[in-house]
Amino acid sequence: YRRLSYQHFERLGIGFTRHRAANKICSSISATKNLCQRRLDVGGLGFGHRLDGHRGATADKDATHVDLSLRSHLDSVRRSGEERVGDTLHTPMSTSPDPINVADYERLASELLADGPAGYFNGGAGDENTLRANAQAWSRITLRPRVCVDVGDISTAVTVLGEQLSMPILVAPTALQRMAHADGELAMARAAQAAGTLMVCSTLASSSLAEIAAAAPGGPRWLQLYLCRDRSVSNALVDQAVEAGATAIVVTVDAPYAGLRERDPRSGFVVPEQIDMPGVTAALGRSAGLTVDEFFSMVDPTLTWAKLEEFIASAPLP
Repeated sequence: YRRLSYQHFERLGIGFTRHRAANKICSSISATKNLCQRRLDVGGLGFGHRLDGHRGATADKDATHVDLSLRSHLDSVRRSGEERVGDTLHTPMSTSPDPINVADYERLASELLADGPAGYFNGGAGDENTLRANAQAWSRITLRPRVCVDVGDISTAVTVLGEQLSMPILVAPTALQRMAHADGELAMARAAQAAGTLMVCSTLASSSLAEIAAAAPGGPRWLQLYLCRDRSVSNALVDQAVEAGATAIVVTVDAPYAGLRERDPRSGFVVPEQIDMPGVTAALGRSAGLTVDEFFSMVDPTLTWAKLEEFIASAPLP
């Protein structure tokens, strides 16, 4: 919180003449329970006064002023139902017991999951700057309305690589879904089929591609793939995808090494022993599974555009 305070207060143009004032402010922030729990962005708080106008005040008064400003803003946040995470203004969560929007589902999932799995699904690498940036990118996209246009008959249907979908929204590859629910990827596949869209199956799925295909035989599916040092492993995974009726491969090229996910060691998270990655296990010809870290040690860190083109040329799927 000290780092957050210096950076974000400086963004507001707030100057400190004594480090003691900054330390007091950090103590006030740490004591504000809702700020700690919800990680509200101090940079987005709308202070009515600037500390540089109170240079003659004592450090205690400065800290009290900021603490009161925080509490006042938190009260207004609760009333408006809006929360800031990072620099992104998220959709207000509803007060209804039934989920209405994506924020509701995220909240409910976080409440139901243990800290370890919740951090695995919600978290990112390092300081999670990229994770926040990904969410912020959506807020920069705006839709330009066109008025006096006939919208009596509209459709969100789209064709993606030959697949007819009900909407331009795909289910992204998410590993180890059985950690969240016993049905895991099978439930996700059924939901994607019911919604008329496509599921991208993770290499690290906790269900086999054959099981996923059987759960939703009418739903289209693609395979997300890491290219391994031993290409025979990757090729075996592609063969599984072909047999399961997958129609395309989505190659991940931005993870030559596993990221340092700080939430995992903080929560003591490890993948439960009963959760396997059957696709990878079968591709390796093993009878027992391996850990996520063991798998990432197999990913090819020397992948280049030329090597990727070689793989694409030999792949049986687009």
